[in-house]
Amino acid sequence: MQRVEWSQETFVIPEAAPAAIRDISLVFTNPLSTPISIVSATADCGCINLRRPYGAILPGVTGAVSATIRAGAAEGPFVN
Repeated sequence: MQRVEWSQETFVIPEAAPAAIRDISLVFTNPLSTPISIVSATADCGCINLRRPYGAILPGVTGAVSATIRAGAAEGPFVN
């Protein structure tokens, strides 16, 4: 069974000052012989806003799920 190929398996977000905003992109490639679509992208924390690609990702083409993350009120590493 083929799976979506992520450009990075893990993602480290650097420490941020309280209320700082970080933007990240989780890039993937569609290895299948048919198009794929992401119909929903959700986060379990209100401090993360996700954006999914709209429309189909064709075979061999890359896509990305983007996230805007707002740091919490306390200083230190982001742990969500």
